[in-house]
Amino acid sequence: MKKHVFNSFIFILLLSGLGMNIVSAGSMVEFESGFEETSLYIRLANDLTGIIKGRECEDCEMKIVKITPNTKLEINGVMVGLIRAKSLSGKPALVIYNLRTKEVRLISH
Repeated sequence: MKKHVFNSFIFILLLSGLGMNIVSAGSMVEFESGFEETSLYIRLANDLTGIIKGRECEDCEMKIVKITPNTKLEINGVMVGLIRAKSLSGKPALVIYNLRTKEVRLISH
């Protein structure tokens, strides 16, 4: 009998905890976005700053996002030096950027 009461108590406690999580969950906020280009337009200076132009969809307006020295470059799943991004001009790539600052976080080819 004690085990049954204990199990019931634990069950009720778990349910109340789940209910609190549901109530406290706020709306989701989007911090990053991205676009995939079949022919990347990229301008990169030797100081590792520059821009990328792209569209999130065919009908979307053109976006210009900023490359900074903090931008990461991934080629075939391996992180490489950002200076190699110059070679991606005209090639397909995925670009992930911060919506607020328009700074590129990742270029993936």
